[in-house]
Amino acid sequence: MSSERPFTILAIASEFKGVPFLIEAKRQGCEVILLVAEKFVSYPWPHQAIDRIFPMPDLSKQPDVTYGVSYLAREHKIDRIVA
Repeated sequence: MSSERPFTILAIASEFKGVPFLIEAKRQGCEVILLVAEKFVSYPWPHQAIDRIFPMPDLSKQPDVTYGVSYLAREHKIDRIVA
């Protein structure tokens, strides 16, 4: 077994979208973190394909998003950020 850590993707979703991408990223062995607008947390996300869901009140406010991503980066080495 390889000692390499999984590739970590941070997906930012301001609405309910990108489900096929999340599923495929997980299928390929990635760690998937979803940063999502709070009002979309209860939508039918593919929880089996998401390692962590991080809700935020509003993704349109800077620097709030930067603070949220920085907080996540304390615990996770993020390799890619996708919208």
